[in-house]
Amino acid sequence: MRFAPSHFRPRLVLAFTLAAIALVAAVIGFEAFDRHQRAVRHGEERVRLNNRIFGAYMQSALDKYFLIARHIADEARSGILTADSELRRLVSLDCAFMDILLLDGQGKILRWSGEGHPPSVVDREYFTAHTRPDAPESHISHPALSRVHAGRWFVALSQAIRSPDGRLRGVAVVLLDLGALADDIRAILRSETQAAALILLDGTNIIRLPGGGNYGEVIPIIAERQGNIPEEASGRAKSPFDQTPRFIHLRRLERYPVIASTSIAEDEIFADWRASLRTSAGVGIVVILLLGFGGHTIWRLASASQKQMLRLRELSRELRALATTDPLTRIANRRHFEELARVEIERARRHATPLSLAIIDIDHFKHINDAYGHPTGDAALTGLVALLAGSLRDTDVLARLGGEEFALILPHTALVGAQEFSERIRQLVEASPLSLPGLPALALTVSVGIAEWHAEEEDIDPVLRRADKALYAAKASGRNRVEVRSTRQA
Repeated sequence: MRFAPSHFRPRLVLAFTLAAIALVAAVIGFEAFDRHQRAVRHGEERVRLNNRIFGAYMQSALDKYFLIARHIADEARSGILTADSELRRLVSLDCAFMDILLLDGQGKILRWSGEGHPPSVVDREYFTAHTRPDAPESHISHPALSRVHAGRWFVALSQAIRSPDGRLRGVAVVLLDLGALADDIRAILRSETQAAALILLDGTNIIRLPGGGNYGEVIPIIAERQGNIPEEASGRAKSPFDQTPRFIHLRRLERYPVIASTSIAEDEIFADWRASLRTSAGVGIVVILLLGFGGHTIWRLASASQKQMLRLRELSRELRALATTDPLTRIANRRHFEELARVEIERARRHATPLSLAIIDIDHFKHINDAYGHPTGDAALTGLVALLAGSLRDTDVLARLGGEEFALILPHTALVGAQEFSERIRQLVEASPLSLPGLPALALTVSVGIAEWHAEEEDIDPVLRRADKALYAAKASGRNRVEVRSTRQA
């Protein structure tokens, strides 16, 4: 068929111009996707780094505050009760302190940094948590509302004081003002959209920023894990508090049942990517217009060359598959089997290692085709291959020689070992009926002929002939058996 120039050239120009435009659009799309993925990785790394900084800050702060509680406990254990004036001096050193207390074994305040008559605290968690003999020496309480400082919430860090027999003699307690602690945390946040939280392992919120009046609230997604929280975890999710999509990172603090969490809004993470996307879109439009008006010829040649190369690669893969693979069972065909056999023979000769060959034939296969049809016969072949594959070593080579006959190359295997292995295969096939849709379980048996390669043999053909004779002997002896042929029997 001949095309008139007036009809052929406009169609060709239009086709390749559209192809070039599509290619540019695809490149822009890929670049946008790649930049988006880089933004995601950057966001994950950024929030991870921020949370590690936040976690290290809180780890250091809790270490410092617990150090004070332990110091007071150690002095009390040695008989020295820290004076109220000293406790008030310690409280004045850090705005996060609300009060410091020293309790006796019944929960009565012996020393405290406050003024006036000490309140009763026997029901407070920072005392009751230590009343059991197996209670922890150190404890971080849930947030609670102060009875002395109106409207102020605290969390208590407590250290038990016990006698050598384990009896509770007292408790040293440091009360941290959650409002002041929140101000300290707010000062280290690194962006406007960054959020931070301290959460107990049971899901109870200690501090959440931004936010107010949320002390002691339960965060369900943490509570549901019942303390089963990994050391670190990253993710992207919509915040349950402000419904903002965020990059989130959790990190358990060392030595404390506390989770440090920070997050950054996705809008902040993707701001630069969205700006670059607008720039890329503008550049892409200009390039597409230039291609449409003046670059169709160059793009036609490039597109044609690319398609030709892709087609050649596809054809090469297809030809390689056709030349080496059995189309039904997807294992090596006879031609590829012979190539692999030559390789294994050379390897066995070079390293002076044994090499054996087994030919496996499905018994009464024609009856299966006649009784159930060729699709069932094909299913039997593929089922047998799947069954055998589970028993083979990485070095073994399974190939289909044709019909229901398979060959198995067994490197590093002498005749006795090949016979034992083949017997196991025979028993496995006999004990493993195939389950086929709409049919009763299909019981298969196989006959196997085995031969061993000898160093004076140049190729696989004599070995194949001996194994084939052994197979015929197995068939003649009633099938479902393994037979061996040595050089003298060939």
